[in-house]
Amino acid sequence: MTEKNFYVLKYTDKNAGCPTFLSAELTPSETEWELFVPNPFNINIKNKYILKIIDPDIENIAFDMDSSDQKYVSKQFLNVCDSLSISYRAIPLEILFTDGRKTTKDYFFFLPGKNIELLDRKKSSFKEEKVLGSNQTEMNGVFPSCPIYSKIERFVPVQTYTENLFFCIEIFEIVCTESFRKIALQKNLIGIDFLPIDEDYQYNPWNE
Repeated sequence: MTEKNFYVLKYTDKNAGCPTFLSAELTPSETEWELFVPNPFNINIKNKYILKIIDPDIENIAFDMDSSDQKYVSKQFLNVCDSLSISYRAIPLEILFTDGRKTTKDYFFFLPGKNIELLDRKKSSFKEEKVLGSNQTEMNGVFPSCPIYSKIERFVPVQTYTENLFFCIEIFEIVCTESFRKIALQKNLIGIDFLPIDEDYQYNPWNE
C-alpha cells in the first residue's frame, strides 16, 4: 500500500493581498461557537458577522485562508473542498475595508466537519503533557479520548481512511491530503503553504 502524504495548512504572506497582520474588529466581537468544535453542524447561527479592517494601509485582501486560529476562507477554498466532498460548516463573514468597500472575494468562517486523531502512537515519538503537580496525563478537554502532547518529535500518520481535509486533534491544525494540495495548487489558492508531515516535521508548541 502506498503511504498517504499529509500536509499542515499554514498561512503565508508572500502573495499580494496577504497582509502579514490583519488589523481588524469583528462584530459581534464573539462567535456563537468555541474555537474547537466537535460537531459544527449542531451550532445554531443567528448572528451576521462583519470584520472591519482598521488599518488604512490594507487596501486589498486576496488570501484564500487567513492566519488566525479561527480560520476564515474564501469561496474558492470551499469550491476545492466541494470538489472532494469534504465535510465542513461555512458561516458567512463580510470583510470591509476602512473606506467601506467589500472584498472582491466572498469569505466564510470555516469549521472542519471531521476531527481526526492522525498520530500512529506505536510508530511515533512524543511526550504527553502532565497534569500540574502529578504524573497523570492531561487529556484534551474537547476531544477527551486524545491526550495533550507537549512535543511530537516524530509524527508518523496512521494509514487509514481520512477525509481529504480535516482538523488534526493532536496538533490543533487543519491538515489535508495530497489530493487537496494538488487541486489547491491547480486552482491557484493563495496565502497557503503546505507543510509536509514527514520525517522533518515536529510539533513543539513550547519550543522545547
